[in-house]
Amino acid sequence: MYRGGMMAEKGFYWNPLTGRHVNINQQGLLPGEANNIYLKISPLLLLAVAPFFGLMFVIFLPLLGVGVFLILCLLPVFSALSSTAMTGLRTISRMAGMNGSFRKHK
Repeated sequence: MYRGGMMAEKGFYWNPLTGRHVNINQQGLLPGEANNIYLKISPLLLLAVAPFFGLMFVIFLPLLGVGVFLILCLLPVFSALSSTAMTGLRTISRMAGMNGSFRKHK
């Protein structure tokens, strides 16, 4: 694993976080700050791995969309329904002369 600004030998370097690739023809410095991480990888291996990354994107993007929908849309609805149900239970228990734990008032 190499970082930006490090001296690197000839080869093909790839940043998996940004997808940026750097081809160094002779020994030289990798571009970027020290927090940029590069992996030395052969171009053929990258070509073999790239379809796998695309497949993961196609598979998980719809799941991410469904998850965001469930959290943003359905969670407030369930919260409101549960709050309404608890208010109804408290009201009914008070009308029946019981406290919140459904025991008779003394």
